[in-house]
Amino acid sequence: MIPTWVGPQAPCSGYRLRMSSDPVVAFQQGQAEADTASLAARQIGLAGSGMGGTIIYYDIENYNPANKACRKAVTSFISGWTERLHYWGNRSGAYGGACTSYVSDWASTVYPPENLWVAAWNAVKYKKDVSLFGITCLPDTLWPNHQRIRQYAPGHNETYGNVTFNIDSNIADAEVVIPTHAISSLLSSTSYISNLADILDYGDIQNSPDQSWLIIDGILFRNALNHQDWQPIIGPLSEAAIRKAFFLDDRHGWLIATTNEINHQLFVTNDNGQTWQEISTPSLDTGWLPHSLQFTDTQNGWIVVKQLTRSNFSNGILHRTTDSGKSWQAFDLPIGEAVRFTTPEVGWVAGGVGGNELYHTLDGGRSWRLVKLDLPKDGRITISLPTFTDYKNGVLPVIILAQAENSFIIYTTQDGGETWQLRDTYTNLPEGFSTVNFINPQVGWSTTTVGTCRSTGVGKDCTLESILWTTNDGGNTWVVEEIPGRIQ
Repeated sequence: MIPTWVGPQAPCSGYRLRMSSDPVVAFQQGQAEADTASLAARQIGLAGSGMGGTIIYYDIENYNPANKACRKAVTSFISGWTERLHYWGNRSGAYGGACTSYVSDWASTVYPPENLWVAAWNAVKYKKDVSLFGITCLPDTLWPNHQRIRQYAPGHNETYGNVTFNIDSNIADAEVVIPTHAISSLLSSTSYISNLADILDYGDIQNSPDQSWLIIDGILFRNALNHQDWQPIIGPLSEAAIRKAFFLDDRHGWLIATTNEINHQLFVTNDNGQTWQEISTPSLDTGWLPHSLQFTDTQNGWIVVKQLTRSNFSNGILHRTTDSGKSWQAFDLPIGEAVRFTTPEVGWVAGGVGGNELYHTLDGGRSWRLVKLDLPKDGRITISLPTFTDYKNGVLPVIILAQAENSFIIYTTQDGGETWQLRDTYTNLPEGFSTVNFINPQVGWSTTTVGTCRSTGVGKDCTLESILWTTNDGGNTWVVEEIPGRIQ
């Protein structure tokens, strides 16, 4: 386990609870948080007979951009946190974004934390052979001696034994807490086989539903033969990975390509991907990653960028263009999730940390209002984006993950989303089914990450696998899609 404490954030951040901008006061606040965290660790059995004997990491979320005074206050706070943990006999750790929490600053303080948990994403789910070094904004010389944990993938769903949960992926070579009863099982021989694919984006072409596209491992594929013949599309930059895409019809499409986690470029095609032209990209602060891309016509488009952070935060910014990408406006989003616009002014965003939020805009994304639904009371709820056949009539997919049985619910509207009524409930779902994206009321896509383990007598053999699913009957039945280059 990685015991983590969340308290006051940077004085220049947008969080409600912030530490003082005075470094002296911030130091004292760090000490006070360490006192409370140490007591809590004792109460739940992590610490010993006193209040010591464990490692606790402090969570500093994104506060980029920041001035020197703000960074100095945060560094002083972490110093106070560490000093006080040592007083109680505990070890100190701190979590933050490599570039956006300025973690390198913490190495130069009077009381630096012994361990660093750094957020530096280079995948979307579990990945083999991730390096703890070579991280932008974090010199290899800092925390080099078994002192690093790297969060390399954001929150995503994984399923084991038909139990689905949301988790980010990390590689750990630093101090953690291992319950004593778990040591024997951890020391047993376990092997892992991964058939995971980085399925980054997918969908049907907006005005050509018999054609589909898919981004896997940074490569863009398209097909027009009922999803049976995926063909790669040559991207605009041979050294870049494609992260997001959107196709309006069989000629017009857009994609976002990146050479690292900082530099992102937007391209457009008017000839079915034969050629690409770079267009203006919204200015993205470090630590904000492209999350969704959509155009309703060749003039009006939106890009959502999501903040690099832990899975219990969902922060996003919406960038809008009305002139084919020549210029962009930025608007706040209530949650950092994908958007879907049915007209240049009418749009939706769904999900959030709990998965159960739905918002509606009537002014192109400038303002949003919360939509209340009559949802089941039990289970984890995941609301997906609605899709419409016309301005008034649409469907809203909702997934319910419950202890007894998982279900997939369809709501309908006849008044443009002002009210929603329950239409269908399906329970015969693929294992690991927890997210869905409907292109129209009949056609939908889903990805699952499913793990299985079997005992070998001396340990376990475990397999993780990515599976792509589609439905053509509104969610009643689902079939496995062949993933290009992968054996299903």
